[in-house]
Amino acid sequence: MTLALPSLRADNFSMALMERLQKGRKTGLTFAPEAGTQRLRDAINKNLTEEDLLESCRRAFAGGYSAVKLYFMLGLPTETDEDVLGIADIAAHVMHAWRESALNKTRGVRITVSTSWFVPKPHTAFQWEPQIPIEEYERRVKLLREGDEHQVRHVQLAPLAHELYGGGHLLRRPPARQGHRDRVAQGRNAQRVGGLF
Repeated sequence: MTLALPSLRADNFSMALMERLQKGRKTGLTFAPEAGTQRLRDAINKNLTEEDLLESCRRAFAGGYSAVKLYFMLGLPTETDEDVLGIADIAAHVMHAWRESALNKTRGVRITVSTSWFVPKPHTAFQWEPQIPIEEYERRVKLLREGDEHQVRHVQLAPLAHELYGGGHLLRRPPARQGHRDRVAQGRNAQRVGGLF
């Protein structure tokens, strides 16, 4: 039996959970640090440290997992180039965690870093924050790609990225205009747009 899991909390991925998952065929695990530095994770109230993430990855690698996906967002409020480059650093540290923890290294490892374009959502702390333009999003993806060429193989922009610009504006329209927003949003999945390593 194959069991595919959604994104897991990286601060409480336990040995007990992993032992239960051992009964099925291992696929991969997904964690969502969302930002590349502790400063930015604190700013968006993401209660997760890099050590939490790395410890969960060590447990997974020691338990026989060889595929981990890390999910981040680009364009978060107050994000700087240092925060973007921090994503490449985290990927490198996860690779190091595999080297020090994996019991069977002959299988190799697959570490996937997925980035999506931040869209301000209504009824959140950042609902009135601007969405970065597509040109700036692409610049940050390029910066991330070039951040560490030994760790980052390639970044690919999703084809719907251009269509999502202005998504925050549509989401924040008054209720009378939400019918228009819903029609525009039909057939699109804003959560899965982004860059893929």
